[in-house]
Amino acid sequence: MSRPLLLSAALLALVPASSAVGATLVGDTVEIWSHAQLNDSESLRDTVAVVDPGVEYTATITSDIYDLDFGPTSITLTTKSPWYSPWFNSGFDPTAQLYRDLDFVGEPDRKIVGVEVEWTGSITPEDNAPLGYPAFSAAAVSWTEDSVRLKTGPYSFAEGSTVTIHLLTAVPEPGAACLALGGVAIAATRRRSRR
Repeated sequence: MSRPLLLSAALLALVPASSAVGATLVGDTVEIWSHAQLNDSESLRDTVAVVDPGVEYTATITSDIYDLDFGPTSITLTTKSPWYSPWFNSGFDPTAQLYRDLDFVGEPDRKIVGVEVEWTGSITPEDNAPLGYPAFSAAAVSWTEDSVRLKTGPYSFAEGSTVTIHLLTAVPEPGAACLALGGVAIAATRRRSRR
């Protein structure tokens, strides 16, 4: 087995899947950032306290265009008026929203280990998107252990469309890190001795 595979196996052992029953963002303070394709800049849009039920953030231009609702283990963007993130030939990543500092109240060790994405309504590449730009899909969402990134550009969001991101979480089991790292050390020693 190659070293990269051993390290991957060790990392999987560090974060075993566990039930998210009881995990909650309610009471946490979340940062909402935007990332612009035009100039690759990031800007803080707002810092919000998660309440449930209730919408934590509403984006407004000339009218309310979408709501962000942070649930106990989910994030939902609901479009109120049609909007889109334009395409720019800037060479930078498409426009995105970033939800940072996602902490589970009462469980500081709980981390995001994956997401499940659902969407409804019409979300399509906007008119100036490159020809053949991919349709909106779960690939528009990425994550770290305490943040989520939703690629909104270059997509048009029709009124009533929604994107819901369900957070899959886990708490590392005590001792798993020692066992995993011990296994890596033993395998590395065996590999060196075979040379």
